[in-house]
Amino acid sequence: PPPPSPAARSGRRRCQPQGSSPELPELRPAELRRLTAGKRVQRQDLRSGSGTGFAVQDICADPDAAWDCVSDFAGYKRRIGTVRKVEAYRPERVVPGTCCYRFTVSRLGLLLDVRFAVDEEQRYARWTLEQP
Repeated sequence: PPPPSPAARSGRRRCQPQGSSPELPELRPAELRRLTAGKRVQRQDLRSGSGTGFAVQDICADPDAAWDCVSDFAGYKRRIGTVRKVEAYRPERVVPGTCCYRFTVSRLGLLLDVRFAVDEEQRYARWTLEQP
């Protein structure tokens, strides 16, 4: 097995994988051009106070370091300028293999409750917005 990542060695809280990873979305031609130009591509699907989404960006970095940043949800405040506050929370509906974080974003103080599931082997993080 591979050696533990720096995040695992530091004892940071991680989600456990839940089932198999979903099929990755197919990027549209305009999204591929945006990605090739070095820009981020993201989609969100919001319905009745909850939703799903994805984001992708090519990054020239060590894969372990990049994955440690992506999967360190508590560290998003240090890395994402619009995130004002991050706190782990226990949701009413507990789903095995997931963890939940509440983000306060933007100057308006928008609250986002996010459920994460992570597959460490595939380096894949899935998130779902929930109703705060």
